[in-house]
Amino acid sequence: MAIEYLAGNRLRGTSTEKTALIVYSSTRSLVGSYEYGTSQVPAGSLVSVNLGDSGTKMYLASNHSSDNQAIRQYTLGTANTVSTASYASKSFPDPYSNDMRGMSWKSDGTTWVRASDEGAGGGVSKRFVQFNPSTAWDISTSGSVADTKRVDSFQSGVKDCIWGNSGNQVTSLSDNDHLNTYDLSTAYDISSASNTSKDEDLSSIDTSARSHAWNSNGTKCFYLGAENNKVYQLDCSTAWDITSMSHSSSNDIDVSGQTTSPYGVWVSDEVNPVNIYVGSTASPYSVYQYGLEASYNIADGSIFYETDTNKEYVLYDSTWTEL
Repeated sequence: MAIEYLAGNRLRGTSTEKTALIVYSSTRSLVGSYEYGTSQVPAGSLVSVNLGDSGTKMYLASNHSSDNQAIRQYTLGTANTVSTASYASKSFPDPYSNDMRGMSWKSDGTTWVRASDEGAGGGVSKRFVQFNPSTAWDISTSGSVADTKRVDSFQSGVKDCIWGNSGNQVTSLSDNDHLNTYDLSTAYDISSASNTSKDEDLSSIDTSARSHAWNSNGTKCFYLGAENNKVYQLDCSTAWDITSMSHSSSNDIDVSGQTTSPYGVWVSDEVNPVNIYVGSTASPYSVYQYGLEASYNIADGSIFYETDTNKEYVLYDSTWTEL
């Protein structure tokens, strides 16, 4: 088992305290799902999956005219666990264009940005559109457009727009399977974006680009493609620079057992994300969660796997919050 990630944690027993490590392998498998159904997001229109507010909220974005390309907000009963999602009865019908795509949030929930592919196929009015909710993480309070940036002279179509590098960068997938990078002269101000030479052709990996997401420090980019129905892990030797990427097929996640119509990918906010989330635009209209296999390596030499039903031990993180 190839070990990629170690997280220091403490383990409290019934009478003693012990030190433990959570040991994660590089293998990810399906751990849960949430069926959002066509009563919430119109059939075939899902274009974005996002989690936020420490994994307690989820946002699903549509690009269907029947619901004005709304973004819907969900509450996760257990943080980062998509199977505990429930619709929060909050949504934001987009006021801007006729073909909105993927979006992403600032880490404090005070601003978000979304790609507009209006005039799809014709290179017309491709833009990034920014909104500043009056209440953090509440999509229904997003109000009017705060800023925009036109990008049709730089890329062919837009699939998404993802914040990175502390708001000093955004990246966006094109219809031609390129990942385009823009630097911002003012952090989290999309109007200050300028195109860079840090663009990468990903068509040799997958020719049906859908979505992408970054890990917390910009050393891993996760690329969702519908040609092979996989999430590809791209390792970047220079943080936030997609041109420094390398790809090993051993890290790919094959989602074809769950969907052959994937759209929307998001990852937990970690250097080596424990959880990866993938949306499906086809029946049963669900979001699927893939998690790293884990074991608990306890100081006395015992090992308890994630599926262990032994309830004698309760695992806590370094702040003594129960995991």
